[in-house]
Amino acid sequence: MKDYAANQIIEDISLGFIILDDKSRILYINQFSREKLNCPPEVVGQSWPEMFPHLLEISRLTETGGPKTVYFTIGQESFIAIIQPYSKSGASLGYMIMLMDASQLDEVTKELDAYKNLHTDLKAIFDISYDVIYVSDGNGITLRVSSASERLWGYKEEDLVGKSVYHLEKEGVYSPSVTRMVLEKKDRVSFLQTTKTGRRLMVVGTPIKDEQGNIVRVVNASRDITEISQLKNELEEVKQLTEGYKQELMSLRKKSEAEKKIIYRSEKMRRLIELAQKVGEVDSTVLLLGESGVGKEVIASYIHNWSPRKQNPFIILNCGSIPEKLLEAELFGQDLDLVGEREGRQIGLFKKAKEGTLYLDEITEMPLSIQAKLVGILEEYDFANQRTGESRVRIVASSSKNLEDEVKAGRFREDLYYWLNVIPITVPPLRERKDDILPLILYDLELYNKKYKKNKQLSANVLEKLQHYPWPGNIRELHNVIERLVVTIDDPMISLKHVPEYIKNNAAEIKDVEVHRLLPLKEAVEKVERDLLEMAKVRYISTTRMAEALGVNQSTISRKLQQYGISSQLEKEAH
Repeated sequence: MKDYAANQIIEDISLGFIILDDKSRILYINQFSREKLNCPPEVVGQSWPEMFPHLLEISRLTETGGPKTVYFTIGQESFIAIIQPYSKSGASLGYMIMLMDASQLDEVTKELDAYKNLHTDLKAIFDISYDVIYVSDGNGITLRVSSASERLWGYKEEDLVGKSVYHLEKEGVYSPSVTRMVLEKKDRVSFLQTTKTGRRLMVVGTPIKDEQGNIVRVVNASRDITEISQLKNELEEVKQLTEGYKQELMSLRKKSEAEKKIIYRSEKMRRLIELAQKVGEVDSTVLLLGESGVGKEVIASYIHNWSPRKQNPFIILNCGSIPEKLLEAELFGQDLDLVGEREGRQIGLFKKAKEGTLYLDEITEMPLSIQAKLVGILEEYDFANQRTGESRVRIVASSSKNLEDEVKAGRFREDLYYWLNVIPITVPPLRERKDDILPLILYDLELYNKKYKKNKQLSANVLEKLQHYPWPGNIRELHNVIERLVVTIDDPMISLKHVPEYIKNNAAEIKDVEVHRLLPLKEAVEKVERDLLEMAKVRYISTTRMAEALGVNQSTISRKLQQYGISSQLEKEAH
């Protein structure tokens, strides 16, 4: 949010705001409306039907009362107008008109659906402001107050609306009343104001006059200057988070000595990796379950490399990739006496994987006839293991199908299922571990930039869309998308226009802060403070830089770091 003068808030919003009296004369029209409607300088005080005879026929549109929504075009631009009659004590006072570009419709649709009439629409506009926007009539009666009033003054809107600013000033809610000063001077004023809660506000009051020069409204904008705080817009925050993730990516644990890395930061994957480490230390058969593309082969390799077998072969066989006869020969060779002394003409994978790990990928694709032979081998092999006290080969199998359903359907042998299902591990899909998406994206971007000698970057909007896309193809789909963007896009910055439409159309809305359970407000605030400090400490090398990013002074950062027990071994100044 750019820090412009408070008195320009209504003028500078990218929405049109027009006030007409009960004779359809223009009392107020903001800069957006003047520009879009090509108004002459003397438009205030003029009759709307005379100035715009074919545009928004107010009397006809408001015959039945209530707000009206109208679509219209001027030249090549399309607009949406919401016309709202307003009255007092049953007497019509005029109309309020809100204009917006039709191109903004997608951005405001959810907000419009959530609010049933213009009253709540205007309240939403008021409430998104960091400032307090305060509207009074020409007699100083409070008409509307934005929700920030509770934070700055300690009073809700319903506590103030309908009350005289003179009365509220006497009660000490604010001192002095800027509305009173505007009504007395009949001109715009700015003043420092003290609230009952002890906060200091910079307030600018602006009068709205009718054609006779009478003040019909006073609009105040109040900015809290009690503490200096720097507000960052969402795009800047996302960019900073991206930089933070890049640094975190460089410090992710290398969980094994394998060449393949497992990039993760979600709690689900943390628990899975801990389980894989425990399983890796023993020889039990493992069954990896999960959707296609979730990385089951990577987990199988991780288990092997975490085991005492890591110096021996890790052999992969995709059971659905080769014909039945070739699969049988590949798996068993020509000599099925695996525990005897005879050598076959063709060595099967069981012999090749001796003392190592044999990974049977997509085991449900194995024909039933070979499943039967595999059961026999496993039984014979299990007997040999019991006799010799050693495990010649370790079996890790995987499936993207529900094995119990396959057994019920007769497509998979029940006895083989029980042989394999000793330690089942389900690898969650990427949509269920969204915390892993951004680190994976950044890892892939670095990988393919290096591989293809590129220097591509992803815009913040692209990162948002990719992070909130459900990834039905999981990690495999993510790898493919990032490689495609790096290879096919010529621009150094990959922007939203380059992202495939199916991703843009399926990406979910994002939230900067998500709350998943009720907890005491103080505890929630402390948690957010701690997380922000931890994030800033990773990203910046000094408490001064942290203070600048978080909009507080350096002493506050030092105090908060000490309060939460966060290591503050940072330079006092960054050069």
